[in-house]
Amino acid sequence: MSALTVLYALLFYGATAILVVGVAYKCWVYARTPQPLKIPIPPAPTTRRGVVLRMLLEVTLFRSLFRANKWIWLFGWLFHVALLAVLLRHLRYFTEPVWGWVALIQPLGLYAGFAMLAGLAGPEVLYERSSAEVIGKAAHDILYKEDSAQLRNAIRDFSTHGEWTGELFQITKNGREVTVQSRWSLIRDEKGALKSILILNTDITERKRLEAQFLRAQRMESIGTLA
Repeated sequence: MSALTVLYALLFYGATAILVVGVAYKCWVYARTPQPLKIPIPPAPTTRRGVVLRMLLEVTLFRSLFRANKWIWLFGWLFHVALLAVLLRHLRYFTEPVWGWVALIQPLGLYAGFAMLAGLAGPEVLYERSSAEVIGKAAHDILYKEDSAQLRNAIRDFSTHGEWTGELFQITKNGREVTVQSRWSLIRDEKGALKSILILNTDITERKRLEAQFLRAQRMESIGTLA
């Protein structure tokens, strides 16, 4: 075995160790730092077992996202499945001989890379903007109209309570208005100091449109009954 082969092997094992230790550390910090996560879709679980089941569905199947926007849910799943395929392909560097099923999925690597790129385009589908167009820019400059009372009220409530949940009207690059269910939370480090603000937006435009159609149909039915 040549020195170059040994060097490559050490690099592979070192990279894997850094990944495993880093993920374990992040999980440990997350477990020790309380983060509020409100579940906006009723019925809310009332038991610990129900909470665990709901969280499992949210983390693995993206249940809320599926109900809110099928396209973004599809892009999200596409990205994560492709990422899993890429990770499993790399097992060939750590097994000798290479396991049969690992060898079988090797041709999928190139397609998985393209699938990950497509999955990352999910948010771009909603806002019609590329990542390069929004990096380094303030959200209120590109996602809201010049004078948004909704945004001002949300910022005021968030400053008071440290969290906020509600509906917001946002605009896409082409001026199309979308309605999102927005959740704002403070993210703190392991010492409790403010680290960042996490904002999760779920597109509910289609749901609101269907609700409006249903209400109009109910009103027309009531008018017909009175007549």
